[in-house]
Amino acid sequence: PMSNVANTGEMLNRAQVAHYGAMEFVVKGGYVKLKGSYHKHAQNGTNYQDFTFPDIQRVIGELVKTFDFDPKEAHINFIEIGVNVEVSIDPSILIKNFLLYRNKEFETLPVTGKGYGRQCETERMTIKVYNKSLQYGLSLHLLRFEVKVTRMEFLKQFGIKSLTMDDLRHPNVYPKLLKMLLDVFHHILLFNSEFNVDSIQKL
Repeated sequence: PMSNVANTGEMLNRAQVAHYGAMEFVVKGGYVKLKGSYHKHAQNGTNYQDFTFPDIQRVIGELVKTFDFDPKEAHINFIEIGVNVEVSIDPSILIKNFLLYRNKEFETLPVTGKGYGRQCETERMTIKVYNKSLQYGLSLHLLRFEVKVTRMEFLKQFGIKSLTMDDLRHPNVYPKLLKMLLDVFHHILLFNSEFNVDSIQKL
């Protein structure tokens, strides 16, 4: 099927884009893609405050009610899971210490405007760590750590075979996503800047 222009009925075979808050709908033919951050949508474009389970239930409920679709049929093709961690020092100092994920190097994260971060891109996901307090000009030291899963089969090892928008309304999926996040962090090599290399004695 093709898309139609609302006022003329003309058939289109190109993508049409509509915005709703921080969300974006892309329509092409009979295919509809919803893009955006539930967190930013709920908090007017920011994502440094807590975003709780009731918050995501509310946001998904709002989208379902407003646009009248079945969330069980809204399949998620990629997902970004992140945490904001308040730290005692400038997050940029900590971020410089992120070296490797398994055998893949972290690189400088391109940012728009103020901000500093590093990222590591693999075939199935991208890991990002950046200075959230610098990005939003916050007085507290806030570090953001997130994993963007781009190939959903990566989640199978954590007990998630597939994911829909409806699944995100149920609490049982979140311990699995947390397990994934912790597993990724566990395999990151961090440089300890306080370690004195000269203190190593030759045997």
